[in-house]
Amino acid sequence: RGAILMLWQTFIALGVCLGSVFNRAFVEIEGSLSWRLMIGSSCVAPVITGVLIFFPPESPRWLIANGNTLGSLESLIKLRSTEISGAKDFYILYESLKFESELDVKLTMWEQFISLFKVRRNRFAVVVSLIGILGQQYGGVNILVSYTTTILTNAGIDPVTAIAGSIGIGGGCFLATFISSQLIDRFGRRKMLLYTLPMEAICLFWLGGVLNVTNSTTRLAAGLASMYVYVLFYGIGIGPVSFTLVAETPSISVRMAHSAFCMAVNWILDFCLSMTWPKMNATMTTSGGLYFYGAFNIIVWILSYFCIPETKRFTLEQLDEVFKGGLGFFFK
Repeated sequence: RGAILMLWQTFIALGVCLGSVFNRAFVEIEGSLSWRLMIGSSCVAPVITGVLIFFPPESPRWLIANGNTLGSLESLIKLRSTEISGAKDFYILYESLKFESELDVKLTMWEQFISLFKVRRNRFAVVVSLIGILGQQYGGVNILVSYTTTILTNAGIDPVTAIAGSIGIGGGCFLATFISSQLIDRFGRRKMLLYTLPMEAICLFWLGGVLNVTNSTTRLAAGLASMYVYVLFYGIGIGPVSFTLVAETPSISVRMAHSAFCMAVNWILDFCLSMTWPKMNATMTTSGGLYFYGAFNIIVWILSYFCIPETKRFTLEQLDEVFKGGLGFFFK
């Protein structure tokens, strides 16, 4: 399950990398055509995604929960290598949901949102997911993705070299997800966060210090090295794990509301971060801003240690048992 959920981050990172590649390809074109091609090239991926979205089958679990048992069986058969395997997994899934009374429980969207905060089990899942979202947004990666070129040019690097250097940010994240997909179901989500968050903090402190180096060649080499090492640990840790937690922690009865709420918070934080960085850069300097986000990784590490349980190798029904005690029980 972890490796499948990680595909989200894999293709986000690929998109970031391709965006930087297109920017480098078009940056030396004269006139306004340069920036028009940079922006226009971003339509390619959505068009491809829009076509491909018609091909995957619907979620078998969702189909059962909404009364379409035959459709669920057909979907599982498509997703498995043999019909027997699909039928076996369908029986296990159906009986599991039936045992948990999920087939009979249908909450309205408003009732789902109320349940997110009223029910202890759901509230704990929201806390865990929001810690992941907080680490993903305020761990520093979006500063590097959005402002790598600006950071490098402010440090005295020419714009063309800076844009070329930014290719490694998305490329590093993309390659790191292949490593993470082999680790997430072996070592678990919790361990991956606890091992990688301190390294992300060290890399941001490293980058903040490097920007003060006077030699331009050394500053460029060390700056890019710190960025690339950072995205390696980000792509193994909080990047994919945050979205994995959002997907697998909620109860099936409130999954839609949980995902919608967490992703709304995700984009609100992204908006706040993008709007505040220019002011932080001006008042705190670039190095000071990077130190701030480096320290934030330490805060998220502390929250992860005390508040996030391990979720690997549990079925979604078994995770109800993990979360039903609430945050207070786990904290003990």
